[in-house]
Amino acid sequence: MAACGIGAPGTVPWLDAPVSSQARPFTVTGVAACTSSELAVSVRVANSSYVGGGPRGVTSWTIDVSDTGPGPCFVGPSPDLSFYVAGEPLAIPKGAAFSGDIIYLAPGSGAAQSPFFGMASGEIDVNSCVLPHVDQVRVDFGSGLGSVMVQPGPVAGWGAPCPVAHESYFSELYGVPASGGIMDYAASTQASLEAPSSASPGEDLRFLVTLSNTPMQTTGIVTPTPNPTMTLDPCPTYHEELEGVAGTFHAYQLNCSAARPIPFGGSETFAMSLEVPSAAEPGPATLAWSIDGSPLAYQTARSYLQIE
Repeated sequence: MAACGIGAPGTVPWLDAPVSSQARPFTVTGVAACTSSELAVSVRVANSSYVGGGPRGVTSWTIDVSDTGPGPCFVGPSPDLSFYVAGEPLAIPKGAAFSGDIIYLAPGSGAAQSPFFGMASGEIDVNSCVLPHVDQVRVDFGSGLGSVMVQPGPVAGWGAPCPVAHESYFSELYGVPASGGIMDYAASTQASLEAPSSASPGEDLRFLVTLSNTPMQTTGIVTPTPNPTMTLDPCPTYHEELEGVAGTFHAYQLNCSAARPIPFGGSETFAMSLEVPSAAEPGPATLAWSIDGSPLAYQTARSYLQIE
């Protein structure tokens, strides 16, 4: 449940007032996180012409994941990775996690129906150096779910060889529709989360939400119309959820009485919490938060975390 008075100095607590919401839970009840034995994983260079080329100082592969089990399951958007050369691990830490949605996978290779996908796909990037020949990559799908060892083959990228100072890796997965295309939109306001990277069953998860009166930066999409002043009038409803953990969707009303109008380019930070059910299973989850309304107006903020 929500509670007032939580957060860093300068933040606005929200009202403990559950309300109805236009939004609906993302989590599919009864579908568990995928175990490694249920998954087929491929790590490779998508285009052979990129081998020995590509962005300077970046090692890059494509990663594809599909469900080979008897039923649907889900994977997180940012799996953990380990890299091996001649059987020896490379000490490369993970950078910022990709905060996308969790991906519900349908079993088999046929066309999947919403909210399921036939495949999860994305990238693995290592910055700011190029790895020597990598024999194996271990892909870890979350606490207690196991891992998969793959042989990635040649790598894309060129520049200084690893190890060098400050290198880290980035991993992302997103659902691939049957059409193969990824649709997106640009919102006229933005939201961001400051949240822990992990949580435990039964924990009161505390986090901060910052609303910014700034249009999203886009490429190939019409830039939204700027809003001179974001007044939060009428006072909006917001919804929050741990995607992948059933029973965590809630909707409340912002504490607009304590919030100031947000000028163009300005922001306001709200203190929030969400209770992790005591029966939550270990594995990946994505904390999602948004004001109710058109996605063209209000961007959904997400933060990837692990239930441990």
